Amino acid sequence: MYRCSLVGLLSLGLLLNLPALAMPKPEYPVAFAAALHLDEALTVMDTIRYAPTTYQFTVSIPVSAKQSLAQLTITIPDDGGSFGVNLPRIQDVYAYIPANAAGPRNMGQKLTIVTQIVGQVVHVKFEPPVPPGQQITLEMQQMRNPESSGVYLFEINALAAAVNPIAQFVGYGRLTFRDAGGGH
Repeated sequence: MYRCSLVGLLSLGLLLNLPALAMPKPEYPVAFAAALHLDEALTVMDTIRYAPTTYQFTVSIPVSAKQSLAQLTITIPDDGGSFGVNLPRIQDVYAYIPANAAGPRNMGQKLTIVTQIVGQVVHVKFEPPVPPGQQITLEMQQMRNPESSGVYLFEINALAAAVNPIAQFVGYGRLTFRDAGGGH
């Protein structure tokens, strides 16, 4: 009986140590060390019902963020009549580092992206991730402005380049649309 107990204790000791050795360390959630900044949201044409038009959202990744930007998500508001149904086509979504640091209107270095649209959310994954210290512009072309005038909020979130990233709220891209006396 004593021998069995000793063998049993040795086996139990090995079993307790083996899982600790075999199990990978857990991946802890990763966030940016500093907030990303929404620099500008604009539309090429702000008249209701106008199409086709382009929407641009420019985001800065400060050096102090310490993480590269892996993905941006933009939630398209669904309170604008047919505007809410008019999501961009995947092939009409672009991302680039603006050529002019003073503003996003000049397309500079084009970034490689993978775009997916789920519900009202446009997911843009950067390949490779964009390092800190950059400003990027996300552009959606061939859009159609809403039926009603007003301010529309596009929710923008960012994910760091990590196995287990935490989404960070970047801001609301505010686009204002107006009725120009009959629209288009």
